[in-house]
Amino acid sequence: MSDELETAAAMSLGGLSKSEQDGSVEGEPCRNCETLTVGKYCHACGQLAQNFHRPIFGLTAEALGDFFSLDGRIARTIPALLFIPGRVTRHYLDGKRQRYVPPFRLYLLASFIFFLVLFSLGDATGWFQPHAAGSEEIAVTDTEAEPEETEESRSSDTGNEDEAEGAGSSRQAEADGKVGIAVLDPDKGPVLVSPEGEVSDLPRDEGGRIDQDALLQEVIRQSGYTDEDDAELRELMANGVELLENRVLLYMAVRNWAPRLAFMLAPMLVLCLILVFPFRKGVYIYDHVITALHFQTWLYFLMSVCLTLLWLHQVWVWWLIFIGPLVYLYRMLRRVYSTGRVTGFLRACLILFMLNFALLAWGVVVFALSVNETVEISRVQ
Repeated sequence: MSDELETAAAMSLGGLSKSEQDGSVEGEPCRNCETLTVGKYCHACGQLAQNFHRPIFGLTAEALGDFFSLDGRIARTIPALLFIPGRVTRHYLDGKRQRYVPPFRLYLLASFIFFLVLFSLGDATGWFQPHAAGSEEIAVTDTEAEPEETEESRSSDTGNEDEAEGAGSSRQAEADGKVGIAVLDPDKGPVLVSPEGEVSDLPRDEGGRIDQDALLQEVIRQSGYTDEDDAELRELMANGVELLENRVLLYMAVRNWAPRLAFMLAPMLVLCLILVFPFRKGVYIYDHVITALHFQTWLYFLMSVCLTLLWLHQVWVWWLIFIGPLVYLYRMLRRVYSTGRVTGFLRACLILFMLNFALLAWGVVVFALSVNETVEISRVQ
């Protein structure tokens, strides 16, 4: 009798330890509808028969396993998606879905990796420094370099003098008739460039901020503008000053808005596919959605790799960026939609052409929202 009791106790302890390990509540009443559960899910309401009051490490491992599908599906999905255009999409549309990671989950993973690589490398290499483009483009108008250049031109022969004068005249032509604000030295901040190329500091108040009224008067004086009470000019000047003084804040706003609005690109691509295949027999919007998600996922993975190679100074990657999407989309359309060679190529070109306009519109929306957020936050401060 005692042996039987010990055996029963050992079996019960084993069952309890297993239940605590995997969180299964099979055989117990469902926590939702109180129906006795048989299997992993309740057959009455469909709720997962599992207890989540477990150690955090087990829950974390299970969540990661569910998200990344670490049961072998991700290893079968990503290589085929990257190197065999259209195979995963065609299999998924044919009903062979269990072996692959769901398209939207894979799209989220690729989007996360792309923006992580983009902003990480951008911060590390200074790609997104607010002063980078301006300092190189407008530094030719710096008046401090003009005397030295003039002495050298006088001491040179006639040919070199003509060449220097030609270069100087082209630079001056770019500045003539324009009043601009440039960042010639990142340590000194923005300066005012006159139509004649003269550089002067921006007027500032006692607190060190740009004096908008004084700057407006200076711009009106140099540009010859007559209407000092122009509300639109004042509003434009105020917004420009806020952006100049909060360039880092603008960059952070772009970083916040770009990933959020990246989801706009998938519906735009779906619309492009609908326009290209308007009356295709046996093709539904669902097919376009899966195709768009897989193609955009491939684009995210491609750009992540290309950004890394550009960081390693591999210039040849630009050819892959320009040619790769056309080749991949062409082969994808042929496999998924069974198009011909000529029609598939023309449709691929048309889709990429429309997608470029969609990307331009997306960039304008992201920048506009970022500017608006930057101006609002800076004025509150």
